[in-house]
Amino acid sequence: MKTVQIAARKLVEKGSGKIFFMSSLSGTLASPYGGPYAATKHAIEAIAHTLQLELQGFGVKSCHH
Repeated sequence: MKTVQIAARKLVEKGSGKIFFMSSLSGTLASPYGGPYAATKHAIEAIAHTLQLELQGFGVKSCHH
């Protein structure tokens, strides 16, 4: 998160850019005994979506795959 915060500040100053998060299908489709792993992947997706909303007015995009 600290790295994302630093990058976001620099991209906002620049007025454009994209922050890309790599997640897993487990972020949306959990499997038996995979709860902790799925939770971490879902957290990545939530952070990416929140940043997308927070940075949309600054020319910076956030996405996850």
